[in-house]
Amino acid sequence: EGLWIADGSSYRVRRIVDANPLPASQPPDANITTRISTGKVETVAGDGVAALVDSSDPTTASFLNPRDGAVVGGVLYVADGTAIRTLDLESGAVGTLVGSADAACVNSSDQTQVQFNDMRALATDGYYLYSVDRGCGLRRTSIATGSTSRVSSEWLIPNSVMTLQLEQTEHSFLRLGRIFGKWTGQRATGSY
Repeated sequence: EGLWIADGSSYRVRRIVDANPLPASQPPDANITTRISTGKVETVAGDGVAALVDSSDPTTASFLNPRDGAVVGGVLYVADGTAIRTLDLESGAVGTLVGSADAACVNSSDQTQVQFNDMRALATDGYYLYSVDRGCGLRRTSIATGSTSRVSSEWLIPNSVMTLQLEQTEHSFLRLGRIFGKWTGQRATGSY
């Protein structure tokens, strides 16, 4: 619950939760809305040091450059600059799905060989993570195996603020566009 925040300036993952949550007597299907204006900010993981450090204790884990995230099945996947990190929402354990501290554009079916250059955005369809990686294009990573491939080389993105939105329709498709400027991406159709 709450609004998840990849806080790159403090190298932490935070969330905003309602300062006045519904009482426990509410039925489980009650509609819960987080009021950001009256909410409180919690640090969920990260020790404030810029590094890639996994840990079962979320207070001793480190993030290098968290920018975006997507939740699938109780795990928050974080675009952390040169790696896709995992945060188990139940235990708080922080891990690395793919990538390392080394910046490069390496696609591989072997998750230990995958490298990212500078991830700017992350989205999911529940099976794959789609990332906008500056200089490497639009990439797709299997949540199950970590296998990573480039979906499009046309998105060799300059250093700018980007958004990535995944919309679920009859056929999943990605829509990419700049927050500033007129550039928009292409549409990829089909099932993956």
